[in-house]
Amino acid sequence: MSTMNQCAQPSQVSTAVRLLYFTILLGVIRLILEPEWLHGQMPLGAVLTIQAFSIAIVGMIVYMISRGKHWARIVFLILFIPGLPLAIMPLIHSLSANPFSGILGVLQTVGQIAAAALLFHRESSAWFQAMKTGVQTADHPPKTESPG
Repeated sequence: MSTMNQCAQPSQVSTAVRLLYFTILLGVIRLILEPEWLHGQMPLGAVLTIQAFSIAIVGMIVYMISRGKHWARIVFLILFIPGLPLAIMPLIHSLSANPFSGILGVLQTVGQIAAAALLFHRESSAWFQAMKTGVQTADHPPKTESPG
């Protein structure tokens, strides 16, 4: 096929995207392991709908990051940074109430921190900028599609 107007994705971005998808999976597992969130003030259907919608939105943001969308990287950071301090107390509670889920929560948080660092690494930032402007650089040659 023809050359795409897209640069080769740096390994930092690929690793960050895999980490973020993995943290989504860990979050789903934690929802199953800690079913007390189901016993809230809202009907079960509403709670499940909100959870599914939230997971889908986060998955869409990660997908858009993988496609080189600079805005998605910024949205992730804007959602992640303020949420990090708010996650500490529930994480501590989870570690005492359900240690396995708490450990998964710690892994989830560490994975998100690592992904954020990778997404804002110098090479990643250059790639996102090149994807945004369409400018090819020596570090990021055009990516070609394989036949098929």
